[in-house]
Amino acid sequence: KTSSIIIAFLYVVHRHSARQHPPALWLERILRHEYGHSIQSMILGPVYLVAVGLPSILWCRVPALGHSWRSGKRSYYSFITERSADRFGGNRRE
Repeated sequence: KTSSIIIAFLYVVHRHSARQHPPALWLERILRHEYGHSIQSMILGPVYLVAVGLPSILWCRVPALGHSWRSGKRSYYSFITERSADRFGGNRRE
């Protein structure tokens, strides 16, 4: 179950960011980001699904919510759940 979510996430993010970064850097950032989500999950327990999982899926998949990052006005990682995962994973983004 978790692996399919990660694979879907990697596909979506790859379409938008792989062109901007070398593959090794891109992969390292993704792995750190996903590690950050696992830390969020350990801290929040079952609440993770509602507090992080659902908002992240909506941010990624609902066009009205994701318009700003799809159009390039904001980073995908500017959303609070994604920004928090980056912090927990040790990512630093411009």
